[in-house]
Amino acid sequence: MKVAYELNQVSRYEKLRENVSHILAQAGEKDQALEFSVFKSHSDSGKGKYWNVCHPDITSTKPLVFGAVRFTIDYWRVNDQEIISDVFHNPTWKDVIVWANQQCVRAKTFLFLESLDITHTTSECQFVEVTFGS
Repeated sequence: MKVAYELNQVSRYEKLRENVSHILAQAGEKDQALEFSVFKSHSDSGKGKYWNVCHPDITSTKPLVFGAVRFTIDYWRVNDQEIISDVFHNPTWKDVIVWANQQCVRAKTFLFLESLDITHTTSECQFVEVTFGS
């Protein structure tokens, strides 16, 4: 089941990239190996000069998922075994972006964050798979 979020912001793609870099810098991340790709193309008045995208509000402090969450990764892209995060409580986009970037940096790979899916729920938490593309 897809994690529910709204594509409620429209920005130039370059601005979205700057926001991701800013989030990582605020979190003390020195390296960036993650490109945020949770968006849909948006009209740019037909000139082709700028690429505008509809995307979620990644600067929001509202939880993306409520309750206890552990993130997992489609590990073949970043590791030889499954990667499972520590428990996050009411994680925001910032939590997802920082954690996913850390996994890419550790794997020394550059990947695109493409989707989030709730794979299963236990009595302790929900498991959300972070899906990457290249």
